Amino acid sequence: MLAAAALNQSLDAEDVVRDYFAKSGLTDFTLTIDVEQGINFKTVTASVSSDVDSMFLNMVGIDSMSAVADSIAEEKIQYVEIALVLDISGSMGSYSRLTNLKVAAKEFVETLLGASDPGRVSISIIPYNANVNVGSRLIQEYNVSTAQTTSNCVIFDDADYETAALSSSQSLDRLAHFDISTSSGYSPIQYPWCQTSEDLSILPMSISETALDARIDGLSAGGNTAADIGMKWAAAFLDPENSSVVANLIATGDIDSGLSDRPAAYDDADTIKAVILLTDGQNTSQYDIQSDRKSGYSNIWLDSSASSDETDKYSVYVPEYDEYYYPHNGSWTDDPLGQSTTTTTETKCKWKWKKKKGVWKWKCNGNART
Repeated sequence: MLAAAALNQSLDAEDVVRDYFAKSGLTDFTLTIDVEQGINFKTVTASVSSDVDSMFLNMVGIDSMSAVADSIAEEKIQYVEIALVLDISGSMGSYSRLTNLKVAAKEFVETLLGASDPGRVSISIIPYNANVNVGSRLIQEYNVSTAQTTSNCVIFDDADYETAALSSSQSLDRLAHFDISTSSGYSPIQYPWCQTSEDLSILPMSISETALDARIDGLSAGGNTAADIGMKWAAAFLDPENSSVVANLIATGDIDSGLSDRPAAYDDADTIKAVILLTDGQNTSQYDIQSDRKSGYSNIWLDSSASSDETDKYSVYVPEYDEYYYPHNGSWTDDPLGQSTTTTTETKCKWKWKKKKGVWKWKCNGNART
């Protein structure tokens, strides 16, 4: 029974018990076995009976007696740390995938918390699409760039995936706040590449079924797929190096104080760590704005004095020439539109084939530019 109930026993529990009887040469018995198990426990109960010929009672008409034995064995790990990584990309909005994901995730939460003593199981929810929305509170615990603070997604380098740890002092690059799919000028951005809703952000280490269910119910589908980023954050919340972040979140009441000893050490025999990933497919494209476009002035200069229906409303700075281009009349000048300018020169440009060199040249006003 002890061998059958061991959590590291890879064989079927009932097969283990029956094999013991067979190897021991025991025959002519009735055996019933019941097995219950979850992520952190296994309980095996068995009852066996066998008829034994009587030596003396047969003289009074009792030829045999039933010998009965019962046994129960259980192995249980006290603490469980779970990272639940949930795909909320656009494809999850089709064929009831997200609906089914929510049902499965909530049933998992109910089953796991219901089978354990209060506070023994903690679950982090990491929703992901093309990014992971870290959340406005949690991102404060990490050393993330602040060129913008409207959205809270982080970019990881290839080397970051070589370890589960994510140090709170490590310099992290924040994803730019932009819309890749819409050219309309909405303010604020309607469809940012990094979602800003707190309902779609990480819920770190919760022991509350109510809070976990609410976060699951609030999920919505949209965007591309980046399971690698979801898994990176999942691993971080199971790694002991994240304990300082947990301590700070406890201090501000964002995590239950009973979780002060988590994440536990990897060799803690009383703790199981697991990542559960629910997804419908493989990774797709991920995007960001070029680093030199994340801060400082843009290359587009608006003339604030011009009305919205004027064609001569903006100019474009071209660093290679250190000049401003006026799209409305095709001219170049030293100053942006709307400021005092030097004499504007109409510029006619075209591509011209240089036969001897075998290259095309961009030729403007007789001055060739590659």
